[in-house]
Amino acid sequence: MLCRLQNLPLLFVAVLLAAGCPSAAGKPPGPKSLFGGGDDEAEAVGRAQAKVRAELEAPSKSGGRCSGWLRPKGNLSVVGRVLMPKGDVPIANVNVRLIKLSGAEAASGLTDGCGRFLLTAPEAGSYTLKAAVRSFKAEAEFLVDGMNPAKETLRVEPTGLQIGVVDGEGGPDEVLLGALGLRYTKLPIARLPWTKLSKYDILMVSGKDQPASKVVEKLRGFVQHGGALFLTGISLAFAAEAWPGKLTPADGRSVTSSVDATPVDKALAAYLGSGPVKLSFGGTAWTGLQAVDGQARVLLAAEKKPHMVLLPLGRGVVAFSTFHYTPDTSERMLSALSFMLSRL
Repeated sequence: MLCRLQNLPLLFVAVLLAAGCPSAAGKPPGPKSLFGGGDDEAEAVGRAQAKVRAELEAPSKSGGRCSGWLRPKGNLSVVGRVLMPKGDVPIANVNVRLIKLSGAEAASGLTDGCGRFLLTAPEAGSYTLKAAVRSFKAEAEFLVDGMNPAKETLRVEPTGLQIGVVDGEGGPDEVLLGALGLRYTKLPIARLPWTKLSKYDILMVSGKDQPASKVVEKLRGFVQHGGALFLTGISLAFAAEAWPGKLTPADGRSVTSSVDATPVDKALAAYLGSGPVKLSFGGTAWTGLQAVDGQARVLLAAEKKPHMVLLPLGRGVVAFSTFHYTPDTSERMLSALSFMLSRL
C-alpha cells in the first residue's frame, strides 16, 4: 500500500499573509451593499463564504464523471486525486512526477479534469511525489510497498502562493478565495503603479474603475514577466486596453439575465459532466466578449461567443470570465470559476 510519511503532507503553494490581510479562518471585511441589509460587514461576508464552502463540500451533483478513480494497472500503481484545500475542487493538468531517492524520475503524468492521476512505480521503495502546474506546486514523500495498488486523495495545504486582490473590499474574488481556503493580499488600485508585483503569482481584478494608463502598464508588465491575471465582468476593460485585439469586448453591455453555456475545454467538461451550464447575471448588465485572439483557449461558450477564456501572453496568462461570484451563483458556475482559478 501507499503511505504518506508523518509530517510530510502534500504541500500546496498559497499566499503569504500580508499585514491587514485576514487569515484563512478569518472573515475579510466587505461592503454591506454587496450582501444586502444592514448586517455587520464581516458577518455578511462570513455567511457568504460559508454558503460557498457548503456548496463545494457537498456531494457534487454535476461532476458525476469525477466520482470514481482511475483504474490501477497493478500492485505498484499509485492512484490519486489532487484537490484544492477546501471542497471537492480538483486541480486539472497538474504534472505529477514520481522521483526516486537518487533524484531520477521514475514515472510522470498529468491529472485529468477531475484532478485524478495514475502512476506506476518501477519497484517498491521510498519516493517523492512532485506536482506542479504554473503557480500551483506540491510535494510529498511516499513509500510504495508493492503489496497492493494505492487509492488516496491528496488534499493540498496552502503554504506559499501569492495572490493579490485589487480593490476587493469584500467583493466576489475575496469570497471565492476564502471559500477555497486561499489567502490573499488586498492591493488598492490607486497605489498599484508603485506596488512591487513581482512577488505575486496571481492578481485578481473585478473593480469598477476605468483603466488608468499607469495601471494598465503595470498589469501588462506583470503578465509578460510570468504573472497570471484573473479578470471578471467589467474588468475586461483592463485587458482590452493592455492588449488591443487580444480580448475584444462586445459593443455595449448585455442585459440578458441568463444564457446556457457549453463547456468547450475537455478538462472542464470532464469535471462538470454533461449538459449546459446556465450562467445567471442577476438581471444586471454584464460585459461580453466579441472576439478572442487565436492563442486563447476557450473554456465556456454560449451562442458562439466565449464566456470563459485563458489567454497566454508572454510568460504569463490572462484569464477572463463574463461572470463572477454572487450569493446567487449556482454550483456549476462556482465550479467553473474554481476550475479556471486552478488553471493559473
